[in-house]
Amino acid sequence: MKLLFSFAFGLGALLLAACAAGPRPVTSHIPAHDGPTPWTHLDFTNDPADFQFLVMGDRTGGHRAGIFPKAVKSANQMRPEFVICVGDLIEGYTEDEAVMDAMWDEFDAEVSQLEAPFFYVPGNHDVSNPAMERKWIERLGRPYYHFVYGNVLFLVLDSEDPPRAFEGEHPHLDQAQLAWIRETLAANRDVRWTFLFLHKPVWTVESDTNWNDVEAMLADRPYTVFCGHSHDYAKYERNGREYYNLATTGGGSRLRGHDVGEFDHITWVTMTDAGPRVAPIELDGILDNDIIHADFKAVVDGVRDRVRVICDPVVAETQAFTQIDSTVRMTNESPVAVDIDMVFRNPTELRLGRTAFTAHLHPGEQREWPVTFQSDQPVQVDEVGLIPYDYTVRFSVPGQEGERRIEASGTTGVLLSYPIPRTEVSKTIDGDLSDWTSLPLAKPDPSPVREALAPVPVPPADLSYRFGVEHDDHYLYIAVDVTDDYASTHEAEHKWWMDSTVVRIDARPRERRFRGGREYEDYLVIVQNPGDSEREAYRPDHLPAGARAVTQLTDAGRATEIAIPVAWLDERQGGPWRDVRIHVEVLDYDQDPKAQTIVPWLPDWRWGGNIPNSGTFIRQE
Repeated sequence: MKLLFSFAFGLGALLLAACAAGPRPVTSHIPAHDGPTPWTHLDFTNDPADFQFLVMGDRTGGHRAGIFPKAVKSANQMRPEFVICVGDLIEGYTEDEAVMDAMWDEFDAEVSQLEAPFFYVPGNHDVSNPAMERKWIERLGRPYYHFVYGNVLFLVLDSEDPPRAFEGEHPHLDQAQLAWIRETLAANRDVRWTFLFLHKPVWTVESDTNWNDVEAMLADRPYTVFCGHSHDYAKYERNGREYYNLATTGGGSRLRGHDVGEFDHITWVTMTDAGPRVAPIELDGILDNDIIHADFKAVVDGVRDRVRVICDPVVAETQAFTQIDSTVRMTNESPVAVDIDMVFRNPTELRLGRTAFTAHLHPGEQREWPVTFQSDQPVQVDEVGLIPYDYTVRFSVPGQEGERRIEASGTTGVLLSYPIPRTEVSKTIDGDLSDWTSLPLAKPDPSPVREALAPVPVPPADLSYRFGVEHDDHYLYIAVDVTDDYASTHEAEHKWWMDSTVVRIDARPRERRFRGGREYEDYLVIVQNPGDSEREAYRPDHLPAGARAVTQLTDAGRATEIAIPVAWLDERQGGPWRDVRIHVEVLDYDQDPKAQTIVPWLPDWRWGGNIPNSGTFIRQE
């Protein structure tokens, strides 16, 4: 028997015989047995029409080096007949052709190690803008195409049609692509199954994506859909068909586990006469493809995101202490009841009156307990460090068997606050820091904390910065002086992809701001590039009226000055402002425009390493 492989692309068609002489015959000989036999049956699953292929999840959107090559190695061990993806293969979001080529060359070098054929699918990071779409066409041809293998139709679609410049814009399939889909389906009416591959889960978007038209065209045939983009796994059922939203194969993820759909995996698909068998395979094992079903994903997401276990960090106003009090809080705002077990790890030289806490919380319930940290001798705040704790949340999903668990950790501690002195010198926001008498806070010897695109070692002298915070009756002032041995002035469409100084300011009451929050809704983000003025601020419509920011190049690097109106601070705190949380980080590009190093003053509020209430500044008069 011959397996016929046809590949249609543009105006041409290529027909290849996948197995010129048919499958290799399988011979077997099992001697007759009298009585019991040591096997269940002899119905071997060796139908020559069956075949296997692999699907890769997102590689980028926060690329983590080494994961995709590991998946390639695993694929070579498993020997699928071919491999296909769901897009986001490079970081993209650039109009620089040299940068595009470098990104594609890097990916092509990794995928060239794959023994099986690899089929490309475009994602928003791959065709971020018209220039990147042109580069795709130059290197790979049209972004949507089809092929037939084993009498199965494979449709590769472009969910970025036309390309979207920014992540928040919705997916779309234009009329030309719809017409092509209609023609391709009509020309392949007799296939036994149809697979569709695209990047974004278009069926989850309320705006008009034209996906309903595609589903109408598919109504009279069996089909299966694969997509990515969200970086968490979910299986959907629509119109009696299965839709798989894959997690990651190296893309950005907090990797919180199977129960919340965050894990690195590849997906093994076996095509049979009865339809496909789909098995997500973690790089270290095989998983059930129903790990997170759309029917109960809302419950899992609710527990993951709305059950909180917190020990309030204490912001000290003196350097030494012998006793300090805090509170352990457990809150359940999820739709199901939960059981929580929490235990403190070794709290350095401090004693705790109680180290473990347990609670059963119904939806909407909260419990809290006082906790005291003590020492026989005065302890310096700087010597305490973080006090870590671990907790487990156990819960059941209605209609599902078994108990689910989410294991997590947190930190508390005693944090020294920083004073905000009153300035006696009128500040001019112009990037000239000569009107600042001191910049007392420093990051003198940074090392890379996150490397967005490629690991680049940073020498100790490569980058450092100092900053200060002052106030008067009208403004809160922040100055950041960056020393950088190479000032990158390359142009990019995003401020994040250039040399930048980033300042986050959270003026909510202290009890509401310890965990970070949502950018612009809960706190300000000011992103400044060399030469920026307040007219060029990042998302200026989200800045308070009267806010000003300027960054200028200096002989040693660059200087940033920011002024935030006191009226905005008072409004956020519901009265005269007392303190504020501030974070500073510097984004550095050297000669390689692909290689970004992010150097934060303290751990970023947005990630798991966040130190609650770190960077608290208190107004001094």
